[in-house]
Amino acid sequence: MSRPATRCNAQPTAEDGTQPPSGHTGLHHFAIVYPDREALGNAVRSLLEHDYPIDSAEDHAGTVSVYLHDPDGNGIEMYYDRPREIWFEETGLLRLQRESFDPRDLLSSEA
Repeated sequence: MSRPATRCNAQPTAEDGTQPPSGHTGLHHFAIVYPDREALGNAVRSLLEHDYPIDSAEDHAGTVSVYLHDPDGNGIEMYYDRPREIWFEETGLLRLQRESFDPRDLLSSEA
């Protein structure tokens, strides 16, 4: 039996019980994972070369993310994972942060 490569589990209503507006999925965003910094940087370069608007970029410690919207208003997160060995504090807790940065920083080879 084959399985889908992507599965979307969506709630039919918002937290307050209302339906999403007509023409909206009710989905905050979907994510695309890139294999490494260079690949994400190449995607960002292409967006910038085509003057496509980027909403923000954030360093989450274990991941580095770039956020934008498609022409229909759907949110998109493009990200890569840093090596798992740096995901955790010495105490074993997951390192979490939300530090904004300029997405053009991904165009350089420095990590």
